[in-house]
Amino acid sequence: MTRPLTRPSGSTARAWDPRWALALAVALSVILRVIQALQMDIFQDGYNHWGIATNLVHSGTYVDRVGQMTQGNWLPLYDYLGAALMMATGSSSIYVLKGLSIGLSVGTLLVVYLFGERWRKGVGLIAAFLFALNPLDMLMASMAIPDNLFLFAITLGLYMLIFHSSTNRGLFIGSLAMLVAAASRYEAWPILGVACIYLVVTQRSRIGLWGSLRSALVLAVPSLVFIAGWLVYTSRFGPLPMVVFGQTASQPAILHSTTGRTGPMLAVVFWTLYSANIAVLIGLSILHAARRSKARPATYPKGSQLILGLYALLALALTVIIGMGLIVGSYRYLAIGTVALTLVGAFEAVRLTSRIGSVRRLGLARPLALAAVVILMIPSMGFAFYSEQTSRPLVEPERDAGLWVHDNLNGTGGLVIVDSAITAYYT
Repeated sequence: MTRPLTRPSGSTARAWDPRWALALAVALSVILRVIQALQMDIFQDGYNHWGIATNLVHSGTYVDRVGQMTQGNWLPLYDYLGAALMMATGSSSIYVLKGLSIGLSVGTLLVVYLFGERWRKGVGLIAAFLFALNPLDMLMASMAIPDNLFLFAITLGLYMLIFHSSTNRGLFIGSLAMLVAAASRYEAWPILGVACIYLVVTQRSRIGLWGSLRSALVLAVPSLVFIAGWLVYTSRFGPLPMVVFGQTASQPAILHSTTGRTGPMLAVVFWTLYSANIAVLIGLSILHAARRSKARPATYPKGSQLILGLYALLALALTVIIGMGLIVGSYRYLAIGTVALTLVGAFEAVRLTSRIGSVRRLGLARPLALAAVVILMIPSMGFAFYSEQTSRPLVEPERDAGLWVHDNLNGTGGLVIVDSAITAYYT
């Protein structure tokens, strides 16, 4: 059975104040994401979303004039929220949307911190630093894309589901968070189903089968109403799965044309290295799952099986897609997996360091775990930086074309037709 963390005494206890460390994690997260946001995006989705939001502001129409991604491929909430923020600030700059993404990323970090602290003292802080240094979230939060809205909402929803679903207020907040996630990215739809099953299984012994089913309905109905309405709206463009697949970056031809990479295994290796929070976290997660399966339920934190189950679901989906002969062209499909890796990796880091007798007696288990995970994140950040620097030249010609039009043709009264959101933005 896991030994409890000992409480440090004297000067050590006074020196270890988690509040300053959490503030440092937030500040580090913001600085890294702002630096990234000031650079040109490495693909055009953020510029598409900027175009959709500005169309909503200036014409009131929900339309993507470049990529037609408003016909069901993308969900609408982020674009409407971005348009509302543009109207509130009086600015149509893409940096309004990037600022929204950064703010949502910080919100996710704080929920991850609360999540970890509920699991075990000190885990939240380690998880916060892991999330702050996560290169996948750094990239997502630096662009005008809905990924951080989805990630914040789904993490908050799972937190309320696991720790506060026994109260009406907690269930209501969880239901609202799931609705936001379901209107942001399609990954939330299967996660909603898994969450409902978890709710029925965990609450059945306390409130009975019918009571747990009622709680699951309260959680799911708002999202199901939206999903039904969205299916009706998008039916004019064809069957939704075909619409989504027809425009997705998972197709080999699209991936090759945008990145120059070929071969399914090459793509799998690339995106795994980019998004996996380095191999050590995967190892800690496997260790966590193995121990969890052999331990008594009380030995491991509440909800850990749900968190690991969601990551396993995404891994299974990835395997199925690869098995169909397709190439998964985006790390974004694994976004929720970064939260799973962050939480279980932080838990195991604290668990392992607390088992070192001298470290535990000195009250240094959490500082040592924090130092270890920060050092271990450096290779992942280095790989991400290298990947972005080599990917950005692939889209710079689209930017240069837009700048040329801006400098030479603006005010001439001519009509310019472009097929790139990046070119349209810089025009």
